[in-house]
Amino acid sequence: MIIRETGCITGNRINYFGKIMCRDAIYRVLLNEYGKIVKPYWNQIPKQFSFARLDEYIIMPNHIHGIIVINESMRESLSKIIRWFKGRVTYEIRKSGGVFLWQGRFYEHIIRNKESLNRIRKYIRNNPKNWEFDTENIDINYKSADPWFVLSKSFKPFLLTMFRPELT
Repeated sequence: MIIRETGCITGNRINYFGKIMCRDAIYRVLLNEYGKIVKPYWNQIPKQFSFARLDEYIIMPNHIHGIIVINESMRESLSKIIRWFKGRVTYEIRKSGGVFLWQGRFYEHIIRNKESLNRIRKYIRNNPKNWEFDTENIDINYKSADPWFVLSKSFKPFLLTMFRPELT
C-alpha cells in the first residue's frame, strides 16, 4: 500500500468553502454551503474506490488537504480518485446554481519515515491556525522581505505525498 497526501485548490484561490473562525484561541473552519458539499464527497472516496481509505484531512476556505491510503498495485488511481471527487463536487455546486472551478494540477512528494507522516498530519490539523500566513490565502499581504516566500507561492498548488503503510 501507498499512502498519499493530496490537496485540491479552487480556481483563483477563491474562498468557495467557508472561512476561518477563532474563538478562545481555537481556530476552526466554518464551512459554508459549498464546503458542506465537499465533506460528504471526500468521505465517500472509500465507498467509490474500495482500494482506498482516508486518513487525516481538512477542508479549508479555498482548498482541501487529505491523506489517502491506496493499494500499492493501484498507484495510478490517485488521479482517478481526485478526478471523481472534483467532478462530483463541481457538479453538485453548479447544480445548486453556483459558479465554481478547481485548479488542475498537483505536486507529489514521497514520505520516507514515520516522522514525516506525523509532521504532515500535524500540518493538516494546524492548517486553520496557520491560515493567516498560508500562501493559499488570497487575503494575506504577499509583501515579504524573504524573496523565497514570494517565489514559493507559485510552487505550492498541491502537496501529494506517498509513504509505506508500515509507518502508520
